[in-house]
Amino acid sequence: MHKFIKRLSLFLYYLIACKLPQPPLPGGKFGNRLRRFFVKRIFLQCGRDVVIRKNAYFGSGAEIEIGDFSEIGLNAYINRDIKIGSHVLMGQNVTIFSVNHEFEDPDTPIHHQGHRERNPAIIEDDVWIGANVVILPGVRIGRGAVIGACSLVAHDVPPLAVVCGNPARVVRQRGSRFKPGQRPTHRIIAADE
Repeated sequence: MHKFIKRLSLFLYYLIACKLPQPPLPGGKFGNRLRRFFVKRIFLQCGRDVVIRKNAYFGSGAEIEIGDFSEIGLNAYINRDIKIGSHVLMGQNVTIFSVNHEFEDPDTPIHHQGHRERNPAIIEDDVWIGANVVILPGVRIGRGAVIGACSLVAHDVPPLAVVCGNPARVVRQRGSRFKPGQRPTHRIIAADE
Protein backbone atom coordinates (compact mmCIF):
# COMPACT_ATOMS: atom_id res chain seq x y z
CA MET A 1 0.00 0.00 0.00
CA HIS A 2 2.86 2.39 0.86
CA LYS A 3 4.45 1.92 -2.59
CA PHE A 4 1.11 2.58 -4.26
CA ILE A 5 0.62 5.85 -2.37
CA LYS A 6 4.18 6.91 -3.20
CA ARG A 7 3.73 6.17 -6.92
CA LEU A 8 0.33 7.86 -7.05
CA SER A 9 1.76 10.93 -5.29
CA LEU A 10 4.64 11.06 -7.77
CA PHE A 11 2.26 10.77 -10.71
CA LEU A 12 -0.04 13.52 -9.39
CA TYR A 13 2.91 15.75 -8.51
CA TYR A 14 4.25 15.74 -12.08
CA LEU A 15 0.79 15.75 -13.70
CA ILE A 16 -0.74 18.60 -11.70
CA ALA A 17 1.08 20.02 -8.67
CA CYS A 18 4.42 20.94 -10.23
CA LYS A 19 2.66 23.14 -12.79
CA LEU A 20 0.54 25.11 -10.32
CA PRO A 21 1.42 28.78 -9.64
CA GLN A 22 3.49 29.97 -6.72
CA PRO A 23 3.15 33.13 -4.64
CA PRO A 24 2.51 35.97 -5.31
CA LEU A 25 0.32 34.71 -8.17
CA PRO A 26 -3.32 33.85 -7.45
CA GLY A 27 -3.50 30.27 -6.23
CA GLY A 28 0.19 30.30 -5.32
CA LYS A 29 -0.30 29.39 -1.68
CA PHE A 30 -2.50 26.47 -2.72
CA GLY A 31 0.17 25.35 -5.22
CA ASN A 32 2.84 25.39 -2.50
CA ARG A 33 0.64 23.43 -0.09
CA LEU A 34 -0.23 20.80 -2.71
CA ARG A 35 3.40 20.32 -3.75
CA ARG A 36 4.40 19.94 -0.08
CA PHE A 37 1.56 17.44 0.44
CA PHE A 38 2.90 15.22 -2.34
CA VAL A 39 6.62 15.45 -1.54
CA LYS A 40 5.94 14.43 2.06
CA ARG A 41 4.75 11.14 0.57
CA ILE A 42 7.51 10.92 -2.06
CA PHE A 43 10.77 11.94 -0.32
CA LEU A 44 12.67 9.68 2.02
CA GLN A 45 12.46 12.46 4.62
CA CYS A 46 10.64 15.80 4.44
CA GLY A 47 10.80 18.38 7.22
CA ARG A 48 8.25 20.97 8.37
CA ASP A 49 7.21 23.90 6.22
CA VAL A 50 9.23 22.82 3.20
CA VAL A 51 8.64 24.86 0.02
CA ILE A 52 8.83 23.21 -3.40
CA ARG A 53 8.70 25.82 -6.15
CA LYS A 54 6.98 25.44 -9.50
CA ASN A 55 8.48 22.99 -12.04
CA ALA A 56 10.96 21.45 -9.59
CA TYR A 57 12.14 18.08 -10.93
CA PHE A 58 13.63 15.43 -8.65
CA GLY A 59 13.10 12.12 -10.48
CA SER A 60 11.46 9.55 -8.24
CA GLY A 61 12.48 11.52 -5.13
CA ALA A 62 12.84 8.24 -3.25
CA GLU A 63 16.28 9.02 -1.84
CA ILE A 64 15.91 12.75 -1.16
CA GLU A 65 16.06 14.11 2.38
CA ILE A 66 15.17 17.73 3.14
CA GLY A 67 15.10 19.46 6.53
CA ASP A 68 12.72 21.92 8.14
CA PHE A 69 12.01 25.32 6.53
CA SER A 70 14.05 24.55 3.40
CA GLU A 71 13.08 25.02 -0.21
CA ILE A 72 13.74 23.61 -3.65
CA GLY A 73 13.79 26.46 -6.14
CA LEU A 74 11.82 27.24 -9.29
CA ASN A 75 12.79 24.93 -12.18
CA ALA A 76 15.30 23.07 -9.99
CA TYR A 77 16.70 19.81 -11.33
CA ILE A 78 17.84 17.31 -8.72
CA ASN A 79 19.39 14.12 -10.04
CA ARG A 80 18.60 11.23 -7.71
CA ASP A 81 19.64 11.32 -4.07
CA ILE A 82 20.60 14.41 -2.12
CA LYS A 83 20.57 15.52 1.49
CA ILE A 84 19.40 19.06 2.17
CA GLY A 85 19.56 20.42 5.71
CA SER A 86 17.25 22.86 7.45
CA HIS A 87 16.78 26.54 6.52
CA VAL A 88 18.27 26.12 3.03
CA LEU A 89 17.29 28.72 0.41
CA MET A 90 17.58 27.93 -3.29
CA GLY A 91 17.25 30.28 -6.26
CA GLN A 92 15.76 29.31 -9.60
CA ASN A 93 17.30 26.91 -12.12
CA VAL A 94 19.62 25.17 -9.63
CA THR A 95 20.96 21.81 -10.85
CA ILE A 96 22.31 19.21 -8.43
CA PHE A 97 23.87 15.98 -9.73
CA SER A 98 24.62 12.75 -7.88
CA VAL A 99 25.77 10.55 -10.80
CA ASN A 100 28.18 10.91 -13.71
CA HIS A 101 28.63 8.93 -16.90
CA GLU A 102 31.66 6.70 -17.37
CA PHE A 103 33.79 7.93 -20.26
CA GLU A 104 37.31 6.49 -19.86
CA ASP A 105 37.20 3.85 -22.66
CA PRO A 106 37.71 5.74 -25.95
CA ASP A 107 36.76 2.62 -27.97
CA THR A 108 33.27 2.40 -26.47
CA PRO A 109 30.61 5.07 -27.00
CA ILE A 110 30.01 7.01 -23.78
CA HIS A 111 26.33 6.09 -24.01
CA HIS A 112 27.26 2.40 -23.60
CA GLN A 113 29.70 2.86 -20.70
CA GLY A 114 27.02 3.35 -18.08
CA HIS A 115 27.12 5.45 -14.94
CA ARG A 116 29.57 5.75 -12.10
CA GLU A 117 28.53 4.86 -8.60
CA ARG A 118 26.12 7.39 -7.09
CA ASN A 119 27.76 10.03 -4.99
CA PRO A 120 25.12 12.20 -3.30
CA ALA A 121 25.61 15.91 -2.72
CA ILE A 122 25.12 17.06 0.85
CA ILE A 123 23.91 20.57 1.68
CA GLU A 124 24.14 21.35 5.37
CA ASP A 125 21.90 23.74 7.35
CA ASP A 126 21.44 27.48 6.68
CA VAL A 127 22.87 27.52 3.12
CA TRP A 128 21.89 30.02 0.43
CA ILE A 129 22.24 28.77 -3.15
CA GLY A 130 21.91 31.50 -5.79
CA ALA A 131 20.19 31.22 -9.16
CA ASN A 132 21.58 29.01 -11.94
CA VAL A 133 24.09 27.20 -9.70
CA VAL A 134 25.35 23.74 -10.71
CA ILE A 135 26.48 21.38 -7.93
CA LEU A 136 28.43 18.28 -8.99
CA PRO A 137 28.28 14.79 -7.43
CA GLY A 138 29.82 14.21 -4.02
CA VAL A 139 30.08 17.89 -3.06
CA ARG A 140 29.46 18.83 0.56
CA ILE A 141 28.36 22.40 1.21
CA GLY A 142 29.13 23.40 4.79
CA ARG A 143 26.75 24.98 7.26
CA GLY A 144 26.01 28.65 6.63
CA ALA A 145 27.70 28.84 3.21
CA VAL A 146 26.55 31.16 0.41
CA ILE A 147 26.88 30.07 -3.23
CA GLY A 148 26.87 32.98 -5.70
CA ALA A 149 24.62 32.90 -8.76
CA CYS A 150 25.86 31.02 -11.85
CA SER A 151 28.58 29.19 -9.90
CA LEU A 152 29.83 25.69 -10.71
CA VAL A 153 30.50 23.92 -7.42
CA ALA A 154 32.94 21.09 -8.10
CA HIS A 155 34.59 20.82 -4.65
CA ASP A 156 33.49 20.88 -1.03
CA VAL A 157 32.58 24.29 0.40
CA PRO A 158 33.70 25.05 3.97
CA PRO A 159 31.21 26.26 6.58
CA LEU A 160 30.35 30.00 6.42
CA ALA A 161 32.24 30.44 3.13
CA VAL A 162 31.01 32.73 0.38
CA VAL A 163 31.91 31.16 -2.97
CA CYS A 164 31.34 32.15 -6.58
CA GLY A 165 32.69 31.54 -10.04
CA ASN A 166 33.34 28.70 -12.46
CA PRO A 167 34.79 26.75 -10.77
CA ALA A 168 33.50 28.21 -7.52
CA ARG A 169 36.18 29.60 -5.22
CA VAL A 170 36.02 31.02 -1.72
CA VAL A 171 36.01 34.83 -1.89
CA ARG A 172 35.45 35.50 1.80
CA GLN A 173 33.89 34.17 5.01
CA ARG A 174 30.47 35.21 6.24
CA GLY A 175 30.79 37.65 9.09
CA SER A 176 34.05 39.16 7.83
CA ARG A 177 33.66 42.84 7.11
CA PHE A 178 35.45 45.09 4.72
CA LYS A 179 37.25 48.10 6.16
CA PRO A 180 35.60 51.49 5.49
CA GLY A 181 36.35 52.51 1.91
CA GLN A 182 37.58 49.02 0.94
CA ARG A 183 35.71 47.32 -1.91
CA PRO A 184 35.43 43.59 -2.54
CA THR A 185 37.44 42.19 -5.45
CA HIS A 186 34.46 40.12 -6.65
CA ARG A 187 30.83 41.08 -6.93
CA ILE A 188 28.79 38.53 -4.98
CA ILE A 189 25.43 37.74 -6.55
CA ALA A 190 23.42 35.21 -4.63
CA ALA A 191 19.98 36.68 -5.12
CA ASP A 192 17.71 36.50 -8.14
CA GLU A 193 18.85 39.75 -9.79
